[in-house]
Amino acid sequence: MKTTVNKRIELLRNHLNLTQQGFSNLIGISSGQLSRIENEKSEPEKATLNKIFSTISVSPDWLLHGKGDLNAKVKASGEHVAENPYKDALVSELKQQVEFLKELVRSLSSGKATAGFNAVLKTLTGSFDSEALELTQTGTNG
Repeated sequence: MKTTVNKRIELLRNHLNLTQQGFSNLIGISSGQLSRIENEKSEPEKATLNKIFSTISVSPDWLLHGKGDLNAKVKASGEHVAENPYKDALVSELKQQVEFLKELVRSLSSGKATAGFNAVLKTLTGSFDSEALELTQTGTNG
């Protein structure tokens, strides 16, 4: 009889000699969610499967398709840290935001609140508040 991915998750947990609470803590989901998966009341989400693969050394072919043998172990601390595929884009975006904020601070500290700054205030607050701008300039210059 072919087992489902749900039942293979339960087999994996038992193979590792973990309770539902211990396994759910390990992979970062609630024990209730794990119970629903093991009892086939819900399918494991991709995020849950990714958490399993990132923390446990287990064959994806076995877990997802039942091919091969169950041969699994918990990965050593730090071994499961995967590189974020969006890391470079996020770092670049953060650097741009930091540079923008630096320029904004320079502009404010020199007393030159530009139209660009006014536009930012309008975007952030939903409307331009000249009193807030005056307070900002007074606080920066005074």
